[in-house]
Amino acid sequence: MSIDSNDLELVLLLVCIPLSVIIVAQILARSAEHLLLMDIPDARKCHEGAIPMVGGLAMFPVILGSVLLCDISNELIWIAVTSGIIVILGVVDDIFGLSVISRILVQALAVIIGCGAGIWIQDLGLEIFGHGADIGGWGILLTIFCVVGVTNAFNMIDGIDGLASGQAMVALVSLSVVMFVTDGVINEKDWLLILTLTNFTFFVMNMGFFPLTRIFLGDSGSMFLGFLISWTLITYSQSAEVGFNLVYALCAVTIPVVDTLAVV
Repeated sequence: MSIDSNDLELVLLLVCIPLSVIIVAQILARSAEHLLLMDIPDARKCHEGAIPMVGGLAMFPVILGSVLLCDISNELIWIAVTSGIIVILGVVDDIFGLSVISRILVQALAVIIGCGAGIWIQDLGLEIFGHGADIGGWGILLTIFCVVGVTNAFNMIDGIDGLASGQAMVALVSLSVVMFVTDGVINEKDWLLILTLTNFTFFVMNMGFFPLTRIFLGDSGSMFLGFLISWTLITYSQSAEVGFNLVYALCAVTIPVVDTLAVV
C-alpha cells in the first residue's frame, strides 16, 4: 500500500506544526523575563502572576518556515515574510510602549510593502447600477485602511484568554466553509491549515488545557494575527477563482470590527 505524497504532507503538518509551536513557545517562555516580555498584573490586568508574552514570537517562525516548505503561492509567502515587520513592531511595543501614531505608521508601511505582492482591494464585490465596483489604484488606500483597522481590532479585543485567537479561528474556518460550500474546493488549503494549526496550538497553551507554561499573545501576537487574517481575507476576496467577496470577508471578522467601532 503506497502513501500518497499529499497525505504524507498533511500528516507532517498535523504533527510538526503543533510540536514546533510548543517547543519554540516553551523555550521563549523561559527566556521571557530576560527579554522583558512578561505581562505583570496591575490595576487593569487581573490575571495571576507574571505571564510570558511570546505568542507572536512563537508563531511567526513556525508559520514562515511552514509556508516556505509547502506549496504556497508567492503572494502569500510575501505576506508571511512581511508580517515579520508587525511582529517586530509588537515586540518593541510590548517592551517599551509605543505611541499610537508610531504604531499606525509602521503598520501602514507594512501594508504598502505587502501590496508589493500585487494584492490589494480592487473589486468591492458589489454591483453599482449593473457595473462591478472596480476601484483600481484607490484600492491601495482602502487596503491600508482595512488591514491597519483589522490589525488593531485584534489587538484591542485581546483582553481575555482565547478571545483574539478564537476570533482568528472563526475567520479561518468561516472562509474555508464558504469556499467549500460555494466552490466545492478549498483554495490554498495548506496556507489555511498552517494558520489554523499554529493558532489553535497557541490557543491550547493560552487556555492552560495542558501542563505547559502558559503564554499570552502580547501586542506582537495580536497584531500579527490581525495582520495575517486581514490579508488572508483580502487575498481570497480578490481572487477570480474563489467565490468569496469582500462582504463575506467583513462578516468573518464582525466581532473584532464591531468591538473596535464601539470602543471608538
